[in-house]
Amino acid sequence: MTAASVVFLGGPCCQNHVWIVAFYAGSSGLEELNLFDIEYKVGKILKLIQNNGQVKNGGSSPMINMHFETSDGTTGELDPAKLEITGLKHRLASATAENEVLHAKYSAALQEADTANEHNKEHSALIKVHKLHDNQAPAHMEKLEEQFTTLRLRWIPCTT
Repeated sequence: MTAASVVFLGGPCCQNHVWIVAFYAGSSGLEELNLFDIEYKVGKILKLIQNNGQVKNGGSSPMINMHFETSDGTTGELDPAKLEITGLKHRLASATAENEVLHAKYSAALQEADTANEHNKEHSALIKVHKLHDNQAPAHMEKLEEQFTTLRLRWIPCTT
């Protein structure tokens, strides 16, 4: 039989806030939970409740005890709808965080692709200029050789 208990201790800490400490008693012992752990464990417990329905002590299904205790000592059961909302909020927060990470990776990859495209355009332009110069070079060399021959003929020294 698997048993799990979540105990919330809380009380006012200032005018608009309350403090809450949650402990989870499960197979790994008693552990103090942070906010994300609370939402995760409560969501897990809620899933067990939804999957197994009402479970009696001593049955072969998991036994789940969910109670909270306030600073004045009153106790009560946690509302499954609130637990479901908490679980959904946790899933939404996780999905939102994952979405932000994916968006950041996508933006970085897109920026890298844009930079690569710019470099490719510059490289293509340089290749075109180089090919143009290669095509014009023989004609230009012929012209220079003709000019050189003409100059050489004009400046042939007289041996008289």
